[in-house]
Amino acid sequence: AGDVDGEVKFSNVNTNKSKADALVGLDFMEKDLLSLEWVSLVVTWFASGTDIASCAIYPAVESNDLKTGSAPVHWNVAGKTRWQVRQVSKREDGSLNYGGTVCDASVIRMLKELKARGKKVMFYPMIFVETHQKPWRGRITGSPSFIKSFFTRPEGYNNFILHYARLASGMCDAFVVGSEMIGITCMKEGVEEFVNLASAVKKIMPVGTKITYAADWSEYHSKNGFYNMDALWASESIDFIGIDAYFP
Repeated sequence: AGDVDGEVKFSNVNTNKSKADALVGLDFMEKDLLSLEWVSLVVTWFASGTDIASCAIYPAVESNDLKTGSAPVHWNVAGKTRWQVRQVSKREDGSLNYGGTVCDASVIRMLKELKARGKKVMFYPMIFVETHQKPWRGRITGSPSFIKSFFTRPEGYNNFILHYARLASGMCDAFVVGSEMIGITCMKEGVEEFVNLASAVKKIMPVGTKITYAADWSEYHSKNGFYNMDALWASESIDFIGIDAYFP
């Protein structure tokens, strides 16, 4: 990274290994986890709030100051430059609430690196909520009447997921269409939209790529006696039941 005043610094090198932090992390991963076969690659966008009536889903950067740039590749996600997207929200002390979205070129490089190391990759798009106290994405909910719009509006959920489905097509072995969106899947309209989205992703991916939804532990079975997820798990576009688990 650098700026027009001439100051240049490495934003991705913070060890004494003289190479990118991500590569150092992969080296340690392979050294410590000798039997590792699968790696989850998590890439994040942001939600403007928890009300689906107005919630926008978008990529964001840590700095969109006109003096800030990056090399050798300019930051670009879904065709937008760093000066066309929002900056990650800040705390009262000026520090950032989150790290920014990784640019598309870096995502592709990581996918290629993982495949070169012989790993199977599960591509895992995830959203963080950019409001006070940073609520869990499972809190995103609202009236069923706004479900379809939440998925299909220009800054909607489908735009987020389908961008990465196209980007990662042919370079991943599994793809997650959603994660812990319990405030959406507790409504049958939400499950229906995830079924439609999984079908769209399935058409983008090569034959053999596994598609799933990563359910929260409180979500995968039933909600108030209603087995709301059955339609998704039974969908021809879902290849296995996914459950996020945080074991001790």
